[in-house]
Amino acid sequence: MRRTWSLVPKLATSKKARTNFRHVLTEKKRIREADFVVASFPKAGRTWLRAMLTRLYQVRYGLRDGMLMGEGDIHRHHLRIPNMFFYHDCLPLAGVAMLNPDKSMYRGKKVLFLARHPVDVVVSQYHQVTRRGSNRLEDLTKGKTLFEFATEPGFGIHTIIAYQNQWLRAVETYPGMMLAKYEEIRGEPETELARVMYFLGERFSAEEIRDAVEFCAFENLQRLERAHYYESSGLRPTDPSDPSSFKVRRGKVHGYLEDFDAEQLAILRRIVEENLDPKFGYEVVGPATSSSLAELATLPGVKGPAVRSPGTHQSSFAG
Repeated sequence: MRRTWSLVPKLATSKKARTNFRHVLTEKKRIREADFVVASFPKAGRTWLRAMLTRLYQVRYGLRDGMLMGEGDIHRHHLRIPNMFFYHDCLPLAGVAMLNPDKSMYRGKKVLFLARHPVDVVVSQYHQVTRRGSNRLEDLTKGKTLFEFATEPGFGIHTIIAYQNQWLRAVETYPGMMLAKYEEIRGEPETELARVMYFLGERFSAEEIRDAVEFCAFENLQRLERAHYYESSGLRPTDPSDPSSFKVRRGKVHGYLEDFDAEQLAILRRIVEENLDPKFGYEVVGPATSSSLAELATLPGVKGPAVRSPGTHQSSFAG
């Protein structure tokens, strides 16, 4: 056993990881009690989605400022507010071997799976580890560069890809599950937020949806984070002068173009093409040249109508 643990990188055995592991042991009860479960890999953009969902219920039912769905017992403030459980379904910094592909415990639950381009996710994860909270003090990267962190065998982008493949299979297997893509929500936020609420069985007017999208615009969320608007300590910047230390950091689609050179992007492209289920429609574009930006403009969630997600009959809902 001692030798086994010696093979696990420090980023998987940190104080934060051990705390998360203890939480995992108690999550089955919360899943059973929840009306809806929102599953996503860490740093897949769920904070923005949670903020929009919170705003919808806050305005309709007069909740106080600063609350956030999934924090505390918001559903106890009004009988019509559902109990939503936001869950990563994994240890945030674990490797592929530590993922659980069995999603049968979600059978019979209404589950929204939020996916995001794995390269954008791993970049955001690196900034989370190095710039935010106590994580940065433990040097969980062991001095790795962003590219080394992203491509470490069995970890980094490999974990994100395996995780998203497993959840896509679950969405296609179990009734009552839906796939939503961060890029599609960014591309058409009002349409996609309405589609999410329709799937959850909730009905909000176009005006309510529009208000939630406008209130949770990234510039406003960063302003609220700087002002400590949310009661959750997790929604506060470590260093207000450093944009990378914000929880709401960048929110770009394919923002990774600013972080890797052409050779690194080629390697990342090969990893994604060889391992990620093509049904996601994710590809790694080239460096930020005029030609690659023209290519980027044709990708789902950046321009044009959102590509509907597989594995759910609700995916055709557009309003």
